[in-house]
Amino acid sequence: MQAPLQNVQSELFDIPIKEILSNASTLANYSEKSNSLYKVEPSSDICPKEQTNPETNGFRYLNEVKNYYKNVIKFKEASSLIDLETVSCHKSSFIVNGIPNNSVFLRGVNVGGNCKIPYSTESCGGYEKLCFKNHKNVSFVNKPFPLSEANEHFQRLKSWGLTFIRLLVPWEALEHAGPGIYDCEYIEYLKRLLEIMEANGLKCMIDPHQDMWSRFSGGSGAPGWTLEAVGFDLANFTETGAAYIHDEKYAPNQKAPKMRWITNSTKLVTSTMFTLFFGGRVFAPNMKVDNKNIQDYLQDHYINCYKNLAIELKDSKAVLGFESMNEPEAGYIGMSNLKKYKGKHHMFLGEAPSPVQQYALGSGQKIKVSNYKEFGIIPSIKFGRKLVNKKKKSVWRSGYDCIWKQHGVWKLNGKTPKLLQHDYFCKNIDNKPTSPHNRVTYFNQNFYKQFLQKYTESIKQINTKWLLFIEPMPNTEPPKLSPQEKDNFGNLVYSPHWYDLYTLFTKKFDGLYSFNVLGLQKSVRLKHFYFGLNGLVKNYADQLKLIRDRGIQNIGETPLIIGECGIPMDLNNKTAFKSGDYKYQSRMMNAVMSAFERSLCLNFTLWTYNPYNEYQIGDFWNGEDFSIITKNKSLNHTKKIASETSLSTTTIESDHQTPVNICTNTNFEVLSDDMISPASNTFTEFSDRTTFEQYNFGRFSSDTASTETNSTKVDIGDKIILAHDQVNKPGRVLDAIIRPYVARVNGTLVSTSFDIKTTTFKVSFIPKTNEIIEIEKEKSDDNDIIPFGEWVDKETGEQNSGVGLIAYVPIFHYKLNELDSRKSP
Repeated sequence: MQAPLQNVQSELFDIPIKEILSNASTLANYSEKSNSLYKVEPSSDICPKEQTNPETNGFRYLNEVKNYYKNVIKFKEASSLIDLETVSCHKSSFIVNGIPNNSVFLRGVNVGGNCKIPYSTESCGGYEKLCFKNHKNVSFVNKPFPLSEANEHFQRLKSWGLTFIRLLVPWEALEHAGPGIYDCEYIEYLKRLLEIMEANGLKCMIDPHQDMWSRFSGGSGAPGWTLEAVGFDLANFTETGAAYIHDEKYAPNQKAPKMRWITNSTKLVTSTMFTLFFGGRVFAPNMKVDNKNIQDYLQDHYINCYKNLAIELKDSKAVLGFESMNEPEAGYIGMSNLKKYKGKHHMFLGEAPSPVQQYALGSGQKIKVSNYKEFGIIPSIKFGRKLVNKKKKSVWRSGYDCIWKQHGVWKLNGKTPKLLQHDYFCKNIDNKPTSPHNRVTYFNQNFYKQFLQKYTESIKQINTKWLLFIEPMPNTEPPKLSPQEKDNFGNLVYSPHWYDLYTLFTKKFDGLYSFNVLGLQKSVRLKHFYFGLNGLVKNYADQLKLIRDRGIQNIGETPLIIGECGIPMDLNNKTAFKSGDYKYQSRMMNAVMSAFERSLCLNFTLWTYNPYNEYQIGDFWNGEDFSIITKNKSLNHTKKIASETSLSTTTIESDHQTPVNICTNTNFEVLSDDMISPASNTFTEFSDRTTFEQYNFGRFSSDTASTETNSTKVDIGDKIILAHDQVNKPGRVLDAIIRPYVARVNGTLVSTSFDIKTTTFKVSFIPKTNEIIEIEKEKSDDNDIIPFGEWVDKETGEQNSGVGLIAYVPIFHYKLNELDSRKSP
């Protein structure tokens, strides 16, 4: 049985330097008191002798830096990195304790892709079958993983520096049994999961995840009864071309088209459901369920479901906030011509019926429609026509008819569909015809914004301090908000997604050239083409800046977090799975992470963490394979970077700076006798009030790396910790993912970068010096905790510089006992 985590986590070191210098045993005693292995002086118990350098370690250097570190040097574990309960929004930053410039950066991962589908007694090679007749009797308990495994996964993520979780909670997981019937067992599971998350020092946002409305329409999210409520027969979607359902088309080990599930955005079921959800009162006024218009029926159940979850989780310290909806779609809303799709936001692959053809196919007609196939550097090209619905099945249940026929959008002339109102979905909210210049703007301003206001208001009623994450349609801009509308939202966070769309669709990558697909959507220009790995980073950074600028233009200054980003691990026909050589995946992921650094878009959650990922099937959903962890044997992509034992140091030339060296050991999480935990990476706080900091750390020596890799457990006296490679063994491309970063800064971050080849980490920041924030010094029986940032002791009037920056230092790349930080005069 595992011991309670709160009993074994290390405490914050907060020892005045003068006390350390005068009493060499103080910190060692405090270390034992706080159950930590960390010691300032060189320790052969922790660091191998060959790594210990008495000239660059211990109290000598504490003495040298005491003039710059006026009060304390602090070290925290990942589990105690930040008091995130107090995070709020100020302009474009997440801030702590309500203090401007007291900024925190949220970095983490989506947990996880396997939450999209339930556990089922019936399975086909790992895929859960679509049980149309029994879709209400399912369970999502133990998704993303059983509680018995939660400590392992959360401790691993903490060790990797991924401390912010985007937790997937689909609507179906909560309300699959029927309207207003919530799965109490699943909610209790979530509450227990969050307790374990909190105990491990991680925080999360709740993601009401969906893709293309529902798993029954080829994606994930909504319960099956929502489709039945409007009259759909779930069993006939594939035959009628109303939805592309991967599991019905292909066996798990069968080669399938890449990312074809995205084409459901131009299919009957997905388009109809989103049109009804966001615009039912305008476009389907005659469609009512339980004496409510279909829009109110669907939205009320959705909002009430997540409001009920918010009530259940209101006391959880692990939850920072709620998102509104993952990747919403407009459906037919704003389409000016139902005979064909216009614009560059649509993806076609396989059968691609126009809207009016979709209506006829769903009503039992067989029709030849355009057919698309993959083609070279562009995702697809039209390739003839294909006959669909040969058996003349109807997508509507007995007693129901096409909703759009009932509302006079189209009719059948014999066997031929005739469009009666080509611009039917361009009405405004008063039912007056209009010609929207921009379909996205029309949808955002007249329909989506109203939903966001209604949803976020319901969440705010439960907890006004929660962050409220809003997401636009994929690859588009958010709704325009007036300053008053923005203020009404409260702690509003802009959370779009970003991927390399070309690689996403082709799953090919060599780093020789790349395209800015977001730019090409507007115009085909040479500036949207990039060459080489440096060009790739610039390409990605340009796209991130464009996403950020769109948010500022439409919403105003508000924090930005990229809710999803990542790379397909099955690049280049899965060659890495056979060879173990992940060099292309590593290069691409490093380019992604470097682009975040270059653009200063430093808040993000990677897609995805799925511990059940397998090479053959991937993430068990629509043929995707994005997980940064896998069940299969990992090879050289998890090895530490080997180098000489000596430190490589660099200095930055700048005014008003003096060289300073700080040498520390790395913190480990200490275990009780019956508990094993991964070695923790270091979070180091610096209180220097200068404008630049650079960190260029020594890397693991070959001897050190091999020593750790060959052992499963490392004995340190009577303590046992899980060896570093055991933490990383299931990971993929960790050399690019695990990297040093700024976790908090009291001031303005100017730039940050990490060179994966030399492991050089550079940070430039301007500390906050123009004002003194008066914060009363917090007292405790055990220790006086000095707050982050500047402060004045109200009793003595003494001014203190506090802490200027907290940096994450991963032992994946660096020596356990040496950290060299230099500032030039």
